[in-house]
Amino acid sequence: MRQAIRHYFSGQATGEASHMRQAFLPSARIESVRDGKFTSLSLDEFCAFFKGKAADNEASRVRTIDFMEASGNAGTARITLDHGAV
Repeated sequence: MRQAIRHYFSGQATGEASHMRQAFLPSARIESVRDGKFTSLSLDEFCAFFKGKAADNEASRVRTIDFMEASGNAGTARITLDHGAV
């Protein structure tokens, strides 16, 4: 599980979709709420946001693993992505 989180963090840091593809199963749905609106994206739709370039403010972004627990082949984690006003 830690390796999947590392890939997710690397994808966020570099803008490389290949890291996201290693962080999630091909059948994954990435769901979130932004500006009060629920979104549900396939992995391909999510990866389309990553254009292979780090964000201009990458040096100021902070990513942490707050909690992680695994049992067998299932797990859960809470991570914090601090990247400014968003």
